Amino acid sequence: MAASNYRIRPLAAGDIEAALAIEQKIQTDPWSRESFLSELSYEPPRFFILGIHDSSGAERVAGLGGCRSVSGESYLLNLGVDPLCQRMGLGGALLSFLIQLALKQGSAAMHLDVRADNEAAIRFYKSFGFQETALRPKMYRDGSDGYAMTKIL
Repeated sequence: MAASNYRIRPLAAGDIEAALAIEQKIQTDPWSRESFLSELSYEPPRFFILGIHDSSGAERVAGLGGCRSVSGESYLLNLGVDPLCQRMGLGGALLSFLIQLALKQGSAAMHLDVRADNEAAIRFYKSFGFQETALRPKMYRDGSDGYAMTKIL
């Protein structure tokens, strides 16, 4: 099933609770309230919310993502979709949006880190043209390995 009634917009203070709830559901090492609050200070924005709309037009935060662009390269900070809204194309919509943002900001490449045991995420990123560039032993707090991945834009 694909969702077509969504909007991607900058993170706002009123989105913090919903973003925290999604993080708690999907991340083994979720972002803190302070991390999300700090994202509110960046101009232009670098963190975004994907909201889906029901038949009444009410918005529900279903996903989140952000990237930082510096010196011609971008780094994917975070990307996630509420488990109730996964497999609807929303993660792909968010990632496509962030890739386009990186291009507009003059980036020639986008980098990310992913847990080495997260096979679904690795497949997802590879489907967008990311390639594994390095193994990062014990990069996560729990001692899990990660992969650095890069996409040439």
